[in-house]
Amino acid sequence: MQSYNVGQALVAGGRWSEALDVLDAAAEAARTAGDDPMLPRIELVRARALGGRGELDRAVAAAVAAADGAAELGQLAKVDQALTLLASLAERADEAPLRAAYEEKLRELREVMGLKPPSVAD
Repeated sequence: MQSYNVGQALVAGGRWSEALDVLDAAAEAARTAGDDPMLPRIELVRARALGGRGELDRAVAAAVAAADGAAELGQLAKVDQALTLLASLAERADEAPLRAAYEEKLRELREVMGLKPPSVAD
């Protein structure tokens, strides 16, 4: 958990490469400890770090892994966060159809969860 928090702080500070190193260690520790619920969280932060470095393909892959892992564990809030991030990454990649598909999935998920629809700011 501590490495995950350090990774988040490094991402917030724009220290992408350092964050990725810390997140790799956090993921290994989570796997070793059998802490499966932590893995989607780590992948979500990894996606942000990769996006920060401009590695959009890898960022999308990490965000998809986060969404898939969170869905398997019933972590609907993390699925929501991953889909929101994917929409943002699609926009940065100038992929309007991809962004529209993610936004629709996000709306559906939020409806199932009983949450308000995404705002323009999301």
